[in-house]
Amino acid sequence: MADLGYTSVADCTKQSQADCANPSCPTGKTYHPDQAQKCIDETKAQSCTDFASNPPVSCTEVCIAGGTPPANGGSNAGTGGASGAGGGDTSGTGGTSGKGGTSGTGGTSGTGGSSLAACTATFKACGGDPTGTWDVVSACIEGNLVSAFNAALAADYPSCASTFSAFSMTVLSGSVTYSSGNYTYNSNTEAAETVVYTPACVSALQSTTLTASICSSLEQNLNSQAGATATCAYATNCTCHSVISNVDTTSGTYTISGSSITEDSGSSYDFCVSGNTMSQRQQIEGNAYGITQLKKR
Repeated sequence: MADLGYTSVADCTKQSQADCANPSCPTGKTYHPDQAQKCIDETKAQSCTDFASNPPVSCTEVCIAGGTPPANGGSNAGTGGASGAGGGDTSGTGGTSGKGGTSGTGGTSGTGGSSLAACTATFKACGGDPTGTWDVVSACIEGNLVSAFNAALAADYPSCASTFSAFSMTVLSGSVTYSSGNYTYNSNTEAAETVVYTPACVSALQSTTLTASICSSLEQNLNSQAGATATCAYATNCTCHSVISNVDTTSGTYTISGSSITEDSGSSYDFCVSGNTMSQRQQIEGNAYGITQLKKR
């Protein structure tokens, strides 16, 4: 154990599991508790020697850029987040997760089951008092999400620069309450994406040749994510269609600095309160932002 940096088998187990459960994610990457738990579970089944030479793939996906643990379990082909009610995380899942699934992007929300459209108005932050319960009235996307997701993935895997083909977000219902420095979300969201894995991309991600069997494994990995339903078809490329549903009821604390709200999760977004309406804007990925309009109850 000493040559691996541990004093004993017990120390190895304790330290490796602690690294999964409480990582310090680099700037620009997001912590995924579901992958952390999977890392811990899979680590328990390995010897420390095996862990040192060949750690579980899930342990490399605890902190990832863009949001999603990839469909193939070996890339950060994430989809970035999407909000259900005002602010929150901008993380995603093999489709969209964050805060337990498709959670807050300070603005990528919507209501009544309408898919988010492109923003037409300019957002202006003004701050104010967010105290109260706010229902999502409408939301839109500023920028191109698909391009932003592809750029984030291509930064690590140039051969995967066109992996994301389509992405849409629907918020079936959403609200957020701010009270005495605490926030609580209550949202029901659904996201849909189309991802096309080319042979070159799979080779870069997994160092293997894309086959029908590999495509099937991508489908299995996508379906293993909470709230996800996915189908993949192989024909030279592996094309996967996913729908991810999520109910977000997370809560925590927040602080205000000027016209920005920062939550204890590290998520931050600009806002503007005007009478009984509030607008919020948060970065989802790259130059893509979500803008949410909310009304006070």
